[in-house]
Amino acid sequence: MAQQEDLDQVWSALGANDPYTVMHVLETAFEDNDAMAVPLSVDGAEASVLVLVPPSTAMPSKLPSVTPGGKPTLKQATKQATATLHKEAVAGFTLVTVKEAFAQVPALQSVRVVAVTRSAPDAYGTISAQVLLAATFERSRLVGVRWRETGAIQIVNEASSELAIRQSGSAQALTPLDLSTEPELDALIKSVDLTEQD
Repeated sequence: MAQQEDLDQVWSALGANDPYTVMHVLETAFEDNDAMAVPLSVDGAEASVLVLVPPSTAMPSKLPSVTPGGKPTLKQATKQATATLHKEAVAGFTLVTVKEAFAQVPALQSVRVVAVTRSAPDAYGTISAQVLLAATFERSRLVGVRWRETGAIQIVNEASSELAIRQSGSAQALTPLDLSTEPELDALIKSVDLTEQD
């Protein structure tokens, strides 16, 4: 009976978007994710989340293909293919995190996401966080999305708001955002320590 009362209290707190309860539920839900994610804050019916995504160097250097004779083989990935794969990976991890947040906290109406990756070590061995994507997703805009038929980057482009993403070169590869004009993101990134995260 006491356990049921505790569960009822948690459910009631979730329904009211109680910040402490929402943060705790999201922290627990994100623990086993392939991409590390952490809730940052809860403001009314909106949660802010940071997700650690892989760098482009983590993409495979070879991709499945077929020989002229029709036999399966591995072919060196082009810059275009690597860039496309990386964009899909970043967008995919972002969307999985957003969907999980909405599933775990039914009263949330929007999730603000910042997707970061580790930089290469500088001359002093320092690793910093770089923002590859920042966006807000409203629950209502995800209704009706054809998840199985649509690429992750297309969903991000069409179903989010306040999208900040930067692509460069002929391959349109993801490039870290210039935070000199994004003071809030800049302050957030300066507070993130990725050196001990797996």
